[in-house]
Amino acid sequence: MLDLRKRFLEEAFAPNGTPVRNIDVVVTAVRLPNGAIETITNYQGVETKLKYLRDAYDDMFCLKANPDVEIVGYMIY
Repeated sequence: MLDLRKRFLEEAFAPNGTPVRNIDVVVTAVRLPNGAIETITNYQGVETKLKYLRDAYDDMFCLKANPDVEIVGYMIY
């Protein structure tokens, strides 16, 4: 498992697998197939976004539906 994904899971989820409740903002940096980096900021639906990032991306933080899309950074606060 990629260290970035491992750290994300440790920071975003409690040991029982539920999202940490005190997270207000999720920012992800995503490398697109053309090499461009896109930043996405979520202020609403944070729990849903965390679950999506956990479930839609593989252990290397590549999108399961399109492995050319990869999370290369994130911030949660």
